[in-house]
Amino acid sequence: MSQARYRPRARLDLHEISEAIALDDLNAAIRFCLAVEDAAEKLARFPGMGAHRSSKNPQFTGLRSWPIKGFRKYLILYKPEEYGIEIVRIIHGARDIDSILAEED
Repeated sequence: MSQARYRPRARLDLHEISEAIALDDLNAAIRFCLAVEDAAEKLARFPGMGAHRSSKNPQFTGLRSWPIKGFRKYLILYKPEEYGIEIVRIIHGARDIDSILAEED
């Protein structure tokens, strides 16, 4: 069975984003978390669905992105793996993704 595994930073992203959304609308924050979970399950089954993303950081070779349904400004950044996917980050698309990934260790 295909799985979605979250890096610790991706879990922190999920927590921070949902907490920020909850300040304005608790129900929207719950919908965000459910939308991320739904997307992660689909991507684990079909990891080739996302758009290819390039990164100067060699650990992100093969990186892909997928917009979160209902929250399209947010992206799941993930890598296909043998078991499914590894979610690297969950991030707002307006941020400088290349710089953020370049600083990841």
